[in-house]
Amino acid sequence: MRHGELSGEGNPLLSSSAEIFTSEDHARITAAARVRSHVAFDEVAALRTPGPVWSSYLNALGLPDLADRARTRLPADIADFGARSRDVGSR
Repeated sequence: MRHGELSGEGNPLLSSSAEIFTSEDHARITAAARVRSHVAFDEVAALRTPGPVWSSYLNALGLPDLADRARTRLPADIADFGARSRDVGSR
């Protein structure tokens, strides 16, 4: 967590998927990705906009519960998240 930054739902925003998904979640994602191999994950876009990219990817894999978690717990834009975190930390 960075300086107590909160999502719109009041959850702490986290900076990476590793912080919000359990090993069971990763196993579900891996299994779904094998079944729906045509669904691609854009790693470059996820570096800049992790929340929307992960959410779209997980919805496409048929994992709406994980998509919702990504949408609410990952920042929509890393640049914006970093700027807001610095502002909160300087108070």
